[in-house]
Amino acid sequence: MSESEEKAPISRTKSFTVREIFDQFDTSGKGSITKNSLGDALAACGAKVPGFKVRDICDGYKEDGISFDEFCKVLNQVKSKNTFKETIKPIEAKKKVNVKKGSDKSSEWTTHTYAEEEKLAFVDWINFRLAKDELLKKLGSIPIAEDGEALFAALKDGIIMNKLVNDSVEDTVDERALNLPNDQGKLSIFKIQENQTLALNSCVAIGCNVVNIGAEDLIQGKAHLCLGLLWQVISPGYINYDLVTAAATDDDKFLNARYAITMARKIGARIFALPEDITEVNPKMIMTVFACLMSVGFAKDQQK
Repeated sequence: MSESEEKAPISRTKSFTVREIFDQFDTSGKGSITKNSLGDALAACGAKVPGFKVRDICDGYKEDGISFDEFCKVLNQVKSKNTFKETIKPIEAKKKVNVKKGSDKSSEWTTHTYAEEEKLAFVDWINFRLAKDELLKKLGSIPIAEDGEALFAALKDGIIMNKLVNDSVEDTVDERALNLPNDQGKLSIFKIQENQTLALNSCVAIGCNVVNIGAEDLIQGKAHLCLGLLWQVISPGYINYDLVTAAATDDDKFLNARYAITMARKIGARIFALPEDITEVNPKMIMTVFACLMSVGFAKDQQK
């Protein structure tokens, strides 16, 4: 055992030690992980830290590599001192689920749910991808707060959704066509509807399925529709949602997992996991799937 391993406290998360989890992310075999994988490594140890806060931590390291000793130090700070405002949850903790009732007469007996973690992931992604957008900064639309329903309020005027479409597939939207707030920061409902209609048409142009999603749904901030559309915009044209089942049975879950692996390989990810690894929640193999998908994403960002 190395000196660094003796100094660094090793705790056990589920059936894996911190050392074992760290080694999964040490793809170079040099005893260090990259800054890009720090957030996922912390999450695998039960410490979920928002991406922008992980980047703040990484800013403190001059070198890209983070040693096991340094990783343990960060992990202990996050868990013991509760540095971040979010409660650190163990890896087996249940997700916080938000429930929203239908907002109109036709759906007054309908309820929809979404996970808080899902919403936070979208907030973090949007804040990261659009952080340098001068217009959004001027309007005060970025960064979006993590609390409550700030995400859905931010999507109301349609400007951010159009910006995200262009971030996903460059030059899809002619941003000169966007309606912007006046000097008093106001935008009429008619102009907002035009922005949302432009966004929906642009989503269709990049391969998104917008059936049963209208401008009014986005204006009203219907969470399940907003999040579903955001997911498609982030990964345009890759998934045919008609082939995704409701996962009501084990067979359905298997088909979903097999389809996910197939599509991951089509975008260039070298996936070695099997559908059974996903349906049976094999932690190590699922980690490799995410690592491969992330590497594809980073490669595309570097090409831009």
